[in-house]
Amino acid sequence: MSTMGKTPLDCLLLLPSIHYVLKAEQLCKQQRLDHDLVPMPRRISSACGMALAFACADLETLGKLVSRAGLPSPQWFRRDEQGDFQVLDWSSDEG
Repeated sequence: MSTMGKTPLDCLLLLPSIHYVLKAEQLCKQQRLDHDLVPMPRRISSACGMALAFACADLETLGKLVSRAGLPSPQWFRRDEQGDFQVLDWSSDEG
């Protein structure tokens, strides 16, 4: 679900495989969260793959969904004003 123009998708969720990224995308669709699948930014990893872009305002909601679904090893990032990615130290208390 591309949501270009609605809400800035300024956070990223990285998971260990495309299977898990697609599961996270499914969770976003079910909850009607703005999101988009994007290529893995080279500034974060040289590995090929996809990441889930989402609005940082939805971090807590998405984090809880990912935790409840048991998706492994989530990595959370925020894009700053310069376009660099900063690691977010976030975890759900529900895990």
